[in-house]
Amino acid sequence: MNRDHLQREQPLVSFNALEGYYTPNTLQVKGEIHGHMVKILIDMGSTHNFVQTMVVRHLGLSITTAPNFRVLVGNREKLPNEGCIQELKVRIQGTELITDFYVLHLGGT
Repeated sequence: MNRDHLQREQPLVSFNALEGYYTPNTLQVKGEIHGHMVKILIDMGSTHNFVQTMVVRHLGLSITTAPNFRVLVGNREKLPNEGCIQELKVRIQGTELITDFYVLHLGGT
């Protein structure tokens, strides 16, 4: 693969998801992970599923090793992923979804 292709394929989080802004391409819903209520932002501008480090710690989720890549965020900064939560069960409006989430430190403690 050439370098231009890798740059186009770089995972990213949109500015909307990072800053909590809502546009016609974002939707905020309440969800549940392991019996805990969470706020979920569905953003069509993001390329992957991400979960904040503080949520992972609070819920005691197990992080597995993931390919080391950096995620381009809305302010053009590139953040390293901290691993992956594999096959995380998320319940949204009565529907259970099971998918992988990459862990990112997006602020907070």
